[in-house]
Amino acid sequence: MLVSMAVVLAWAGWIGWREWLEWRAVREMRAAVEANEPARFLDAIEQVDELGVAEAAADEIAPLGQHPDPRVRMYAVMVRTVLGPRGPAEAKELIDLFDDPDEDIDVRCTAAPCLVLFGEQAREAVPTLRKALMDINDPRFDSAVHAFLYLGDDVTGPMPQLPHHPSRFTIDQPLPNATREEMADFLVLEADTTGWKNVVIYGVPVRRRSR
Repeated sequence: MLVSMAVVLAWAGWIGWREWLEWRAVREMRAAVEANEPARFLDAIEQVDELGVAEAAADEIAPLGQHPDPRVRMYAVMVRTVLGPRGPAEAKELIDLFDDPDEDIDVRCTAAPCLVLFGEQAREAVPTLRKALMDINDPRFDSAVHAFLYLGDDVTGPMPQLPHHPSRFTIDQPLPNATREEMADFLVLEADTTGWKNVVIYGVPVRRRSR
């Protein structure tokens, strides 16, 4: 009897400890978004994924999409894309965000690499991306070009003929079965331009992270 009771108490203790770890991971995910620090953000993504609380974390982050700091909003968009569902409704939200003239430009540009993770679900975004990449003075030009190249011809159709010929350089496409950690790393590298420098490849202005 005492042995059985000890087992029950130990199991209850383990369940309580597990729940506390999950709660802490979700709270840290929110804190990482609010801090908008890439390394902390990637660690938090890995933690919620390992503990199986990705959806709970995505729900926790959702209100931060209305945060007054645009960098917090940017990271909130990335979290919802990596941890939440990626269906037609979510793709439509990102298309609307990319086109929203009242939103901060960095947040708008973040929608493009996020759409890359939707694969074929991003087909509806092609006209919007095409419009942005046809105007080199559009501040969304870089992100639209990269999204077109990452999505590939099967989704976007051929790259339009542009004066700066961005199709002359290639980009490794994300693996279709990429882990959440790999997706998050891709989005941070594509969207968080703090510390980046402008360079030119084949006459096309693109950004690469400063080392």
